[in-house]
Amino acid sequence: MCFSAVASFTTAALLLPLGVYASRLAWLKDSRYLSLTVVPICFGIQQGMEGMEWLSLPSNQADVSRFWALGFLFFAYGFWLVGPAIAMWTIERRPRIKSQLLTIALIGFLFAASLYLPLFIHPDWLTIVVRQASIVYQTQLIYDRFLSRDMVHFIYLIIVLYPLYLSNLDRVRVFAGLIAISMIISTLFFSYAFVSIWCFWAALLSLYIIYIVQTLPTDGLRIKAEASDRGY
Repeated sequence: MCFSAVASFTTAALLLPLGVYASRLAWLKDSRYLSLTVVPICFGIQQGMEGMEWLSLPSNQADVSRFWALGFLFFAYGFWLVGPAIAMWTIERRPRIKSQLLTIALIGFLFAASLYLPLFIHPDWLTIVVRQASIVYQTQLIYDRFLSRDMVHFIYLIIVLYPLYLSNLDRVRVFAGLIAISMIISTLFFSYAFVSIWCFWAALLSLYIIYIVQTLPTDGLRIKAEASDRGY
């Protein structure tokens, strides 16, 4: 995240317990939503890793800094390209849409692998610098020879958001819209540190998932409470 280690750790400290609370609520109300509540938890872990990255930068320990950077980028380049499709697959009941979601998850996995794995094969493809109070992950991509970064961002956007837009729940589509706006703004105004800044705004927006879970019908909650009272 931009700004400082304190800001990153504060964001992590906010997201992790609230994500656990949302998971508990989803378990009681509708366990299909557990996979969606993993999102704020993972964003919390990611922000914690960037906090560690901030702490490692002044020491000039390249290996330590690279370790935390790769941890952060695992979520940015990997998890977010697969996680939304899998989360929506567990929630979705329509067979045709579930099939589409599995296809998107596979495409996302292949795209994620093409972004992330080369950073291990070519260590010099990742450089970490600080610019305008933000951590900048300067990476080379296998697509750089024939695609602009804006086009890569667009493909990324489609893979992340399309599963959310397939939902028949208005609140999930609102969440997708908020994420899209944050990504567009980050691309237009903060392209120098797009990955770090977009992940920060998306992390904060993931708190909306708690609202989604809180507004679920309570029928499942009553059923589980009654079963518990009966000793089932």
